[in-house]
Amino acid sequence: MGSSITFSIITPVYNREDCIENCISTVLNQSFTDFELIIVNDGSNDKTLEKIQLMCPLDKKIRLITYDENKGANFARNRAIEQAKGDYIIFLDSDDGFSSDQSLREINQKIQSNPGFEHYLFLVSDRLNDKGLPDYVSEFKYKDWLSGKVSGDFAHVVKTRILKKFLFIETFRIYESLSWLRLLKNIDSQLFIPTMVVKRDRERSDSVSNEYRLISRKARINEYKYFQMYIDMYWKDYEYYGITNMLMPQVYKTVLIGISLREFDNNRKLIALRDSRKMNLLKAFNNQLFSFVISSSISLKSIINRFL
Repeated sequence: MGSSITFSIITPVYNREDCIENCISTVLNQSFTDFELIIVNDGSNDKTLEKIQLMCPLDKKIRLITYDENKGANFARNRAIEQAKGDYIIFLDSDDGFSSDQSLREINQKIQSNPGFEHYLFLVSDRLNDKGLPDYVSEFKYKDWLSGKVSGDFAHVVKTRILKKFLFIETFRIYESLSWLRLLKNIDSQLFIPTMVVKRDRERSDSVSNEYRLISRKARINEYKYFQMYIDMYWKDYEYYGITNMLMPQVYKTVLIGISLREFDNNRKLIALRDSRKMNLLKAFNNQLFSFVISSSISLKSIINRFL
């Protein structure tokens, strides 16, 4: 077995006064100690910063970066990546925590036993019984992610030098898939290890995951812009692998969102991606009259569900 690996654990945080102490504690309680914890306070206006500052003296491994203005998780992660000194980076959300005091030791041991990869994927608690994942060590390729063979969240452990080269795209506060796919495309393969190392909380009403819901005009605008960028970055890869059909449901959904936003000109570019019955129907709907029909989030969701 080789020498010990060092880890940079990155935790962006915004208004998590109720759980940030628990997150930090699960890191400080690790039996494996070759790590640094970089916490980025992203403009919190509750008692989050105060609670972090009280815990900082407990361990010199804690490094705090703080900003007055909230700029989103992608911005916060990037500022931490730029300062990371460990061999590998692990992302730990502020409302999550390591599942036991052995998590880092297990990660270290698994990497030592399976060397040669720049990106490792470990299980998170809410995927522990996920039948879509193999129950053995497996190698994933870029095409697997595009095709949907592999999807969802993992505990990512990535070589620091790679993440410094491919920082998160800061155009959006969320929509991390844009950045992850770019990273996956530039790494030969990822090694999935079915060991649960992170306990997650995704039931919070203020969870970042909930920002994906189309509950406001702002959310629809962001969803529309995100998918336009996604098409620009990855459509040719879907064509190369002959799997553009995997992307079409999202194309249909995005065109409908565009109609609700009256993005008729931009929609024509999406409609031109493929000649099909559904596309011809959307082409007919791509007008101001139909935009009134689906202007509300309720009617938009209903029509998307029926159309798909």
